[in-house]
Amino acid sequence: MKKIGAIILALITLEPILYLILFFTFIIKTFMSFGNNLDLDKEPGIVQILFPLHFLTMLILFGLLIFYVVNVFRNALIESDKKVLWLIVIFFGNIIAMPVYWYVHIWKPLLEKS
Repeated sequence: MKKIGAIILALITLEPILYLILFFTFIIKTFMSFGNNLDLDKEPGIVQILFPLHFLTMLILFGLLIFYVVNVFRNALIESDKKVLWLIVIFFGNIIAMPVYWYVHIWKPLLEKS
């Protein structure tokens, strides 16, 4: 993989984390203004943006899961006994494990080649 591809992959991998921050910010804002008669009809923009973004993030996570699982199997630099460990970690800790895997097994080997 070339550096530009790795950087694009990193941005896509970080999107679920950024969305999670946005989502919880919206939830906290909603609960904090619960007593202030928050009317979501007057703020339709955030709701109309949040739900499609939520669906898009789920699709991105599914695609990333497929990509990283295939990458673990095809990556010759990972020892065979550690491949199963990486698969379990990526499957159960995906939004945290995927950036770590990206850095350790995609970015660092690119830096070492140059």
